[in-house]
Amino acid sequence: MTPLEELVREQIGRSGPIAIEELVASAQLHPRHGYYATRDPFGAVGDFTTAPEISQIFGELIGAWVAVVWEQMGRPKRVLLAEAGPGRGTLMADACRALESVSDVLRHAEIHLIEKSPALRRVQEKTLLHLSPRWHGGLSDMPEAPLVLIANEYLDCFPPKQLVRTPRGWAERQVGLEAGRLALLPGEPAGEHADLVPVHLRDSPAGTVFESHTALEQAMSPVAGHLARHGGAVVFVDYGHDQPSVGDTLQAVRNHRPVDPLVDLGECDITAHVDFSAIARGLGRHGNVVHGPVTQRQFLRSLGIEARTGRLARSAPRQRQRDDIRAATARLIDPAGMGTLFKVIAATACGMPPPPGFDPVPE
Repeated sequence: MTPLEELVREQIGRSGPIAIEELVASAQLHPRHGYYATRDPFGAVGDFTTAPEISQIFGELIGAWVAVVWEQMGRPKRVLLAEAGPGRGTLMADACRALESVSDVLRHAEIHLIEKSPALRRVQEKTLLHLSPRWHGGLSDMPEAPLVLIANEYLDCFPPKQLVRTPRGWAERQVGLEAGRLALLPGEPAGEHADLVPVHLRDSPAGTVFESHTALEQAMSPVAGHLARHGGAVVFVDYGHDQPSVGDTLQAVRNHRPVDPLVDLGECDITAHVDFSAIARGLGRHGNVVHGPVTQRQFLRSLGIEARTGRLARSAPRQRQRDDIRAATARLIDPAGMGTLFKVIAATACGMPPPPGFDPVPE
């Protein structure tokens, strides 16, 4: 039993079951025992690998996307180039390296990072020292200026509220104790819970789980307001579904393998699939225009990933390197894997042209 699980058990013993959102927040960022507060979890020696760590091309294409968007914004003399959940700083580093060769945007850009983890801030500081980044604890902390915000695997860290259909109606799923173990248990049914479930899903059979992403929708509010006030664009890449659906997607990973999210609290990464319709509603406020979601495969192919892969592979001195470059790209756009599971959604301020990456590409 981990120290964090002991604390959670004590809390449940004192006050009763707790919300899933509260559990996940503690598991992620408890100051002494939280997963992200205490470690660098990325890469082969960590627990999982993200797209920027798979291939430098991912970040380079995001950099090219930023360059085009800045031109579409009218080349503002001051622009906030921000990343939410920057991990090791790999994505921002690759994007800025690409920007140096294709655009003047870095002459006008301030680098801002949205990161709560002290451990990851230290890693980011080393990676991005030459860019003099500034850190913020949340999306609402940004200075008032035109904004270009990028984020990869940031939204999945917002836990949904889980509702379960019982014989007496929809009830919130909570974390309690059952047979001496942490378990997901239904609370009391209430009409307010049923109101969170789309009408066409409310008559689902008993035992059906629905995940409400209202908190994630609300988290987009400061971004939407910022775009409306100052102009700019945002792009989010994550895994999930286009529309609300039933099913339990709460999951955890440790050492690159799936594990029970209620076991080893603080020692594994707990996430959930993203409902992109909730993101679209949040970003689309104040007259902003939402683009997508499209699959990661479509987005990266539209930005030219295959041409960039070919050029990079041809410049590699060894066959092993050339094979690795092509294999990494294949992994990112595999229609049976990341290429389809991961999706991309963007929003632009009213009056801007559509950003690149959302035009269909022939297969």
